Amino acid sequence: DLHYPLRRQRQMCIRDSYSTVYFRKTFNIDNPSQVGSVLLSAQIDDGFNAWINGKHVASTNVSGPELSYDATAERSGENKDFEDYPIANVAGLIVEGKNVLTVQLLNGSLKGSTDDFFEATIKIKFEKISSIRRRQELISNLYPKNLV
Repeated sequence: DLHYPLRRQRQMCIRDSYSTVYFRKTFNIDNPSQVGSVLLSAQIDDGFNAWINGKHVASTNVSGPELSYDATAERSGENKDFEDYPIANVAGLIVEGKNVLTVQLLNGSLKGSTDDFFEATIKIKFEKISSIRRRQELISNLYPKNLV
């Protein structure tokens, strides 16, 4: 299993300046075919959208996945505890090598909220490959289907 932490501390600079903050975290995967599940656990103030490799994978307290730079969260609110956001359909989502988690953090309002906060962990669980599956993959690699 791999865990990739991502943190944005409470900020006072968001007040009266801007309602969204963007950031990203890269993580490397050697063999994406062995990825069994991906879970984003996040603690937020006030809302967020998240993408992995450009595909929208999670959100909370926002009106949609494609919001402008001056959008706000639907309401103010702090999640004091981490919430889990299981990522569905990971096949094809995670690629070999560098992967990118991108986050749009949204504040509840431009004038009424004085801070923002986001802390998250990406938890990646790998499948254990049986010796039978390894043999099948090895045979498949030795005898490509497109050769006669």
